[in-house]
Amino acid sequence: MAALKFGLVLPHFGQYASVEKCLEGAIKAETYGFDSVWVRDHLVFRPYDMEGTDNTHIEGLLVLSAVAAVTKKLTVGTAMTICHRNPIHLAQCFAALSRIANCRVIMGIGLGGFPHEFAAAGLPTAPAERAYLARINADLCRRLWAGERVSYQDNYYNFQDVELKPAPVIVLFQSGVEARHRPPVGAW
Repeated sequence: MAALKFGLVLPHFGQYASVEKCLEGAIKAETYGFDSVWVRDHLVFRPYDMEGTDNTHIEGLLVLSAVAAVTKKLTVGTAMTICHRNPIHLAQCFAALSRIANCRVIMGIGLGGFPHEFAAAGLPTAPAERAYLARINADLCRRLWAGERVSYQDNYYNFQDVELKPAPVIVLFQSGVEARHRPPVGAW
């Protein structure tokens, strides 16, 4: 049986949002034996009712980069990455984060709970279309991370012969299923 692991969400949103608190909290979490720290991904942050009304949001991937630079053992992760970015940009961001974090990265990817964020990015807001975007983004990230030269075209993305280097090591959670990619083997 796998050992139980513990993580916490960093205060990068709402009235208590602070880079300093995120860094201090991550360092303390590592000292106290936590396994991971997490951020939420938003384009246009609107707090849940229980979170108050302050819509302050410090970009999660940048927070994770800063945390990765000041910790040695903590895994950094997103809960969840939403697919409002171009998949090339998404793959590049996580590849860079993997390098900064020395391969201590989990990318959670999902539909996103706020349709207004997709609308703000000019993307469809219906759950079925957001699910399609999540599947496509996960697939394209995997292919780019595996070192494949990728061409792709659909109603949302159109690019030819894109290659991403260096290849990262990232754990990807999609719909509750874990998949680990360790280039160049490409095993998930």
